[in-house]
Amino acid sequence: MHLAKLEMEVLLEALVEQVETIKVFDATTGANQGLFGFESVSMALN
Repeated sequence: MHLAKLEMEVLLEALVEQVETIKVFDATTGANQGLFGFESVSMALN
């Protein structure tokens, strides 16, 4: 697994434990479709 993907997974796991809801408003995919990553993700944490 790539380091950046692992870092994001750990971050999201920590967020899930701390917040009640995560709402994603807008996700922009990156230019390189082979990496399946996001260039930006707008979200609200409650």
